[in-house]
Amino acid sequence: MKKTDIAMIVLIAGLSVLVSYLVARATPLGNSASATVEVRVADPIQEGLAPITSATFPEDGINPSVDIYIDDKEVPLEKSENEPNEES
Repeated sequence: MKKTDIAMIVLIAGLSVLVSYLVARATPLGNSASATVEVRVADPIQEGLAPITSATFPEDGINPSVDIYIDDKEVPLEKSENEPNEES
């Protein structure tokens, strides 16, 4: 490449940077640094546990940690949708 070709590439690149800067400053997005935004503050984490309510743990609820037996045989758990089938 000749020196004039390199100079032309540098000139075109410089002009495109200048035009893109001016276009970005002309749009509303270019001035977003001066905009104020109200941010909601999070509640601080408290020590301890929340009180147990009957809505969370009803009295007549099923305890999933207890094995279920019918006629001295354990009832198998239902398969989830993510487990592969034995048939395939």
